[in-house]
Amino acid sequence: MIDADLKIREIIPETHDVKTLRLDLEGQNLDFQPGQFSSIQVDTPEGKQFRSFSIASSPLEKDHIDLTVKRYDDSSAAKALHALNVGNSIHVKAPFGKFVFSETDENVAMIAGGNGITALMSMIRYITGKKLPIKPALLFSIQTAQDFIFQKELEQLDRDGKIGLHVTLTREAPEGWNGLTGRCDAAMIRKAFGPLQEKTFFLCGPPEMVKSMHEILLGLGVHEENIRMEEFVRPKKKT
Repeated sequence: MIDADLKIREIIPETHDVKTLRLDLEGQNLDFQPGQFSSIQVDTPEGKQFRSFSIASSPLEKDHIDLTVKRYDDSSAAKALHALNVGNSIHVKAPFGKFVFSETDENVAMIAGGNGITALMSMIRYITGKKLPIKPALLFSIQTAQDFIFQKELEQLDRDGKIGLHVTLTREAPEGWNGLTGRCDAAMIRKAFGPLQEKTFFLCGPPEMVKSMHEILLGLGVHEENIRMEEFVRPKKKT
């Protein structure tokens, strides 16, 4: 567990409204499991706010952690985080959470919605970085092609045969789009993952999507004990 101010070492633009803040551990030891999250303190015009962010980096990275933040126009905390610069500090407490990958998990299947990809990215980076005999399959649902977080890295892992990547756009697809389109449903899940019964599913995204995917998987015969879930809930706007 750490409870400390961490300096921003690097800011990595991911999409038009998503940035990764790479925080320097400065020699501090942080042992966490892939999929766990942090609690951070954010200074905003309304005062100090506390927000939870999944750790997107792999536990194999010992000198930093990555927090990937989406900017919302109605979120003063997200806007404040996006306004930070290299050298600024963020107060971080970590790790927390039970939504984790274990090396005993086999036939890993992942479904992500939007920035729910961050927790799953930590798992993917750990699996591929440690060269485990596991090839995760990922079904990633986003609104538009411009919302494809970690696009270059995920596409490269797919080309290298280290993951099976399936991306679907829920809004109109651009000309030349070769991926899937529409919201995730039973047919898309079967197409992306093939036989389902022996797989371990990790679901992460907005609550409505996670609940829907859970119900669909149960209806397709996946056992409850083979489904792990994490809901990304946006804080309500302060008035």
